[in-house]
Amino acid sequence: MPHPPAAMRQLSDLRKQLVRIERLKVRLIGGQAVQMADLLLVDRARDGIAGEMRAAKARLRAARAA
Repeated sequence: MPHPPAAMRQLSDLRKQLVRIERLKVRLIGGQAVQMADLLLVDRARDGIAGEMRAAKARLRAARAA
């Protein structure tokens, strides 16, 4: 299990990835040729990153409690 600074760094990285995914989605929506499959792919990536963020937060809480 990573110690708190590593977990916090991982959480920060995941937050940055989530922001990048959201920006990509906005660009896709604003574009001319947007396919539903592209939007679904972005949504799945966002959901996966959000799940990783929840797991990282849980690891951080567990590390702090230990």
